[in-house]
Amino acid sequence: MAVNLEWYVEPKVCILRCVGRWDWPELYESLAAANDIADSIAPERIDGIIDLKHSRPLPEGPIITHLRNGLQRSRSNHGITVIVGADRVVKSFVTMFDKIYPTLANRYRLADDTDEALTVIQLYREMQANAEIQPDETIPSRSMLTMPARR
Repeated sequence: MAVNLEWYVEPKVCILRCVGRWDWPELYESLAAANDIADSIAPERIDGIIDLKHSRPLPEGPIITHLRNGLQRSRSNHGITVIVGADRVVKSFVTMFDKIYPTLANRYRLADDTDEALTVIQLYREMQANAEIQPDETIPSRSMLTMPARR
């Protein structure tokens, strides 16, 4: 299978690693497994990372529809999903998705690597815990988050 699911008990994050050539049904199968995990820990929050760093170009199909479907299938305890290693095409679709479905798009962020994605998730959780934002409010853009300096 070209979409692999990893579950990190702490900090309660599912990572879907898309490797090589994969297809949408494989992604949906892994998302269903992630939803099973989310159901098992509900109501505790779970966040996700979709890692495209070692992926071939996206499979054919309407990516906007697949982004929407992925979020609509998520559980109520789903926080955010950070897409890692997005190329220009994926980034442009995420930007377009933001304009078409602004409420759903609040749940997607981009990062360069898994460490940065985990940092974005942690910072967003801290902001929510400090009541700086509510679950359905706009997630601050990357530039608004204070990212620790890379070593």
